[in-house]
Amino acid sequence: MKKNKGFSLIEVLLVVALVGILAALAAASLSNLVKKNRVENQIRRIYSDLMNARVMAMNRNITHFVVFAGSSYTVWEDTDGSETPDAAPTDTQRLKRSSVDTTPMTYSNTTGAPSDSAISQSAGGWVAFNSRGIARTAIAPNGTIWITVAGVNPTRDCISITPTQLRLGKLNGGACNEI
Repeated sequence: MKKNKGFSLIEVLLVVALVGILAALAAASLSNLVKKNRVENQIRRIYSDLMNARVMAMNRNITHFVVFAGSSYTVWEDTDGSETPDAAPTDTQRLKRSSVDTTPMTYSNTTGAPSDSAISQSAGGWVAFNSRGIARTAIAPNGTIWITVAGVNPTRDCISITPTQLRLGKLNGGACNEI
């Protein structure tokens, strides 16, 4: 008897079809993972910039503001001593982030439930750090910054701001819960 070596055309087509299906499933999962990582990286970047503004305020012994506008924010040094964020030339710009990772963020002076529609955005607000590193927000002493993207469930997606602490957390039921 003669033994056939190799694969039939049907066997090869079945393997190619299975590999294609698995690749499509993996691509969908990978896309969601990329979105999740973008949100988490952006919230960490904002947290880092807030902490840097606090340190600059303490090191230079002058109030620093982080002003949020849509999907960008700017760090200002209060060089005119007015205790309110003013644009240049009265205050000095220290940092500007525009359309960070193209994921807009929401700024709020209270912890409210964000919109579940695609991405939530805000009209803006600010956080100030005085020379002792004490934080205050535009309207109240406490505030929250969060990022929401529909269909994405990151581990961390918000920053809770109190006068003495900045905490990364997970938005749950309208509150930023520390993780």
